[in-house]
Amino acid sequence: MSLLQAITSDLWVQVAFGIFIIGLVFALSRRPINPASRKRAIAVLWAVCLGVLAIWIMRQQALVLSGGHLSSTEQPVAVAIKGTVRYVTQDLAYRHTYSMWVLLLFGLGFAALYKAARVGHEA
Repeated sequence: MSLLQAITSDLWVQVAFGIFIIGLVFALSRRPINPASRKRAIAVLWAVCLGVLAIWIMRQQALVLSGGHLSSTEQPVAVAIKGTVRYVTQDLAYRHTYSMWVLLLFGLGFAALYKAARVGHEA
């Protein structure tokens, strides 16, 4: 549970999840009526979500390279990056290690939303 909590507690991931929820509302509410506009809106939301997640991933890399924020109560974890080993907190190690999986899950989610936004008579 610590892994899931470490990833979902980050503000950037919460913003990306909020964008995903907005896309879910667009896809399921069938608004706007025009399916091309609906698909375009979902594609724009995916681009914004991709930008948010890209910023988050680069921040995780920068935090790991700088050594992260270690508190005295946590045992540091070794993370190998760019040929060096940095010691960071467990949460930062989880976020850095699984950041690409988060990006993949949001990508698959938006692909499913794009498919759900179709209308019945489309080919």
